[in-house]
Amino acid sequence: MKNIIIYTEIDTDKVGGTKSSNDLLRIFKKMNLKIKKFPLINYKNPIIRLTKKLLSILRLIIYLFFQDNNLYIFIYPFLGENQKILKKIIYKLLNKGNNRTCAFVMDLNCARFKGLNNIDKDVESLNLFNYIIAHNDKMKKLLIENGIKQEKIFVFEMFDNIVDDNVKLERKFSRKIVFAGNLGKSNFLNKLCEDKKILYSLSLYGIGLKRKLLPSFMKYKGAFSTERIVYMLDGSFGLIWDGDSVDTCTGFLGEYTKINNPGKFPLYIAAGLPVIVWKGAAVAETVKKYKIGIIIDSLMNIDKALDTITENEYKEMCNNVLCLRKKIIIGYHYEKVIKEVINYNKLNYKENI
Repeated sequence: MKNIIIYTEIDTDKVGGTKSSNDLLRIFKKMNLKIKKFPLINYKNPIIRLTKKLLSILRLIIYLFFQDNNLYIFIYPFLGENQKILKKIIYKLLNKGNNRTCAFVMDLNCARFKGLNNIDKDVESLNLFNYIIAHNDKMKKLLIENGIKQEKIFVFEMFDNIVDDNVKLERKFSRKIVFAGNLGKSNFLNKLCEDKKILYSLSLYGIGLKRKLLPSFMKYKGAFSTERIVYMLDGSFGLIWDGDSVDTCTGFLGEYTKINNPGKFPLYIAAGLPVIVWKGAAVAETVKKYKIGIIIDSLMNIDKALDTITENEYKEMCNNVLCLRKKIIIGYHYEKVIKEVINYNKLNYKENI
């Protein structure tokens, strides 16, 4: 049985982008596994975009029609909600004969944009796969509660961020915090701008900044490619926060942090930065486990939390970050979970011959 990854990502380059998917491809190449690309190119012209997309999907359908006895790993999600007929055709072809399928979850888009109570649409799609690679134990638990069998689910714990080993790593304790990501959807920033008592500084990196006038403690540093951003982060901590409020992570995006592994987490670790994270986020468990940052209940409590940290405690956090960084920058978590799926499939496949 061959192990094949089907790659259909839309090409994009700025912060957020497809860094995680590209790193996953790097690991497949490192493992000498086969990669078939059917990219959904993101052209500005809607007619050209639709035509190219349909041609790419048609190529995928034709390819799958003549294939058998393979383990296919898809980066999920790979088709939108409004493409149900195409989904059914592709899933039917994937599961014909002796083929096995695996969904490597990058995001659960229904849960992300419509709330965790609407995860049933994601579950409906994921149940069509033989195996599922989920972010963490909290995501796994929610999928099981919504009807997916436990034995189908594997966990990769955290995203990796593959970079060269020449990143500036000598961090010093200060009140300088960085936030990298899609600034346009980070609505809490608008609320934060209204506070005049903040003592820490916040450097913003990414696309979509809506405000032209920022308060004195906040500075916009620009948008950089997903490969370059790790070298540009200048500060002592990386902030992980989402939603509409500064007091807690609210709204659908804030709620999603309860089960999601954010892409900015491995970015900060690769940059040698301890993190600041909301106590209700799934990644807070990782921060506790590896002792790599500060857990807060509100952005209004950051200054108070920083007041309690000593230079030695910060150094210990940085040392712990560097230990975890060694794994993240070589794709350790991706390679480990992919091997687990392949080995499990070999055993399971033999039993059914």
